Amino acid sequence: MLRMCCFGRGVWVAAVGLLAAVAVAGCGGSSGPGKSGANGGDPSAATGSGGGSGVVVSFAGNHVTRGMLAHWIPIEAVLQRDLTPQEPPAPGEVPDPPAYKACIGFQMSVVPAGEPTPSAAQAKQECEQRYHQIRTHMLELLIDYDWTEAEANAHAIRITPQEFQRTWARDKREVFGSEAVFQKYLHATGETLADELKIVRFDMQAIDLREKILHEHGVPALRQFGHQYPRELKAKTSCSPGYITPDCKQYTGSQQPEG
Repeated sequence: MLRMCCFGRGVWVAAVGLLAAVAVAGCGGSSGPGKSGANGGDPSAATGSGGGSGVVVSFAGNHVTRGMLAHWIPIEAVLQRDLTPQEPPAPGEVPDPPAYKACIGFQMSVVPAGEPTPSAAQAKQECEQRYHQIRTHMLELLIDYDWTEAEANAHAIRITPQEFQRTWARDKREVFGSEAVFQKYLHATGETLADELKIVRFDMQAIDLREKILHEHGVPALRQFGHQYPRELKAKTSCSPGYITPDCKQYTGSQQPEG
């Protein structure tokens, strides 16, 4: 089971990279291509927490909102420090724009032995840079979720409830070991069960999509798909000013998402 590093587990590859890069590696999928049943009926079909208002990205009827970013940014901030946290973050560990008061204090308190303590201005700059890195990463990841789901639907990838529950049980056991550890992880990160199920569903869709194309058309077709599909989906992805990433049709190569 692949895990996305934005959620602290595995090596992050965008859906594009995943579909193309693992073609030759031949790693096993969740349970093979050609699923049946609409959306599988599994609980991961929910979009997760933090829907909120204020749409900033639109693609094929799906949206990324400010509320979604506000939900996911603190989670990512925690998981960049610790892959499987069991305690909530320290005050200031999560960047707190626009003043970054708590983050500045945190940055000045975690200086490795022998290194100079940064000034408040330097600490604020570090906080701002980290916040923007996390925010851009989450924008791109949430877009990639929608892209992968759209392509899975277009290729008739279906995940049955039984298949999903089996994969989720295995993944939960391998990653967390016990229900108690899992519950501590949710408490420490602010993640919800719906969030975790969304990650599992994405993993399954991406792997099954790769396998179906590879099985039906071979490696050359998979490589061609990996090159074509991001360009086609980018042309359908509209982003608001201040939320433009390379995945947006408005991207010209110079924009940086704002705070």
